[in-house]
Amino acid sequence: VESDPELRSSFIHVYDKVEPLPNRTRRDYRRWLVDSLYLEILNRRLIEAEGDAENSFVGTNVVRKHLTRTLDAITYSIRVKEGKVDEALAALFGELERVKRHGFLLNETLRAGKELVAARESVLVEADKAPSSTLAAELVRNYLEGEQVPDRELELAWVREVVPAITLKELGELAVE
Repeated sequence: VESDPELRSSFIHVYDKVEPLPNRTRRDYRRWLVDSLYLEILNRRLIEAEGDAENSFVGTNVVRKHLTRTLDAITYSIRVKEGKVDEALAALFGELERVKRHGFLLNETLRAGKELVAARESVLVEADKAPSSTLAAELVRNYLEGEQVPDRELELAWVREVVPAITLKELGELAVE
């Protein structure tokens, strides 16, 4: 544990090691979209909780990170108010348990789904400005791992088709994994 007397908050990073999601088929891509939607909704819930004056944290982020070819991690990062580490961890794990027991609401799922589609639309619009390293990384994963590399228009079409069809049941199943 590192400390800095001038810093009035702490950072917590919790890693949940998980199997990497393959991305070789359309079915794999669909599973990746379900996972992305799940993480987006969870992020939104935690961000909403940040605004509560009683809450013990002031910043959160939940992402899936590709650690190695055989290991991913769901990373829960929290910026914690001074002296509130235990409370922040309790709040995080409390929210994870709430999602596990009760799932997500339809309206928050629809809202996050629309934003996921909008983000992919933005990627298409900005494709000519994307760094070449992004495409290079995709091509490397294609060669080493067999990951598919659809063009941006096709990928957007898949997102527009799949995201609205993701069910609350699918998202709930992810919570208990």
